[in-house]
Amino acid sequence: MARRSRQYLYLLPNSFTGLNMFLGLWAIMLAVDGGRTQARDAVVIASWWIVIASLMDGLDGAIARMTRTTSNFGVQFDSLSDLVTFGVAPAVILYSQIAQWNPSVAVGVCAAFAIAGAVRLARFNISASPAAKKKVFQGLPIPAAAGLVVSLVLCIEHMEKILGPEISRRVLPSAGLIAAYLMISKMRFLSFRDMAFREVATPAWVAFQLLIFIVFMVWILMLEDLRDVLALVIFGGYVLHSITAALVWRWKLVVRRGEAANGAER
Repeated sequence: MARRSRQYLYLLPNSFTGLNMFLGLWAIMLAVDGGRTQARDAVVIASWWIVIASLMDGLDGAIARMTRTTSNFGVQFDSLSDLVTFGVAPAVILYSQIAQWNPSVAVGVCAAFAIAGAVRLARFNISASPAAKKKVFQGLPIPAAAGLVVSLVLCIEHMEKILGPEISRRVLPSAGLIAAYLMISKMRFLSFRDMAFREVATPAWVAFQLLIFIVFMVWILMLEDLRDVLALVIFGGYVLHSITAALVWRWKLVVRRGEAANGAER
């Protein structure tokens, strides 16, 4: 009986993974409808499902560690779910917007983003144990890449009011290609795994994470016009911080090598 109850516990973290995939599939269907009918509201809802899913990403791992139900199946299921929700769904959202003025460019950007996401996940899975604690990631994590492009989709109308209607034709394709490149690059990006998801998660810690997530989402819903900008600030800030940190690290490395070379000559 105890063994059967133990087996049911494995459904708990996998149900969160399945929920993330469901949000991704729903976003794809909304984006397809929105692109066909040019309904902005459907695309906005689809983009917010991706934002919510990206903020939820990792809860399944925390619950698995709390219940001690981590498994290779869960790891692979999580990767497949991430590919749908953070790889395919944002690519379809980008396609629905870019195809309105250039279908050929839309196909290229959509394919580049989705393929780069798949490469990013595959490289992460074979580089080391995906459950291992890491302070940095090699390449932009796919949830952050998805959050970046869909937050730009959410903010594009605000940008058009300030910078003109042509800005979307430059920003959205560029954002999709830049995010694709960052995912497959060797650039190091900060990991919040040590802070947010402990190796041995306790029920109190997971409950605290869920509470923070709920409070944060309620706060976003109350902001109305500012919530789109807030999403862009969160994901754009993370990407810019990591890129700046990488450039500073490279600059310091060059300076140290120069100082070492000068010291050797003396």
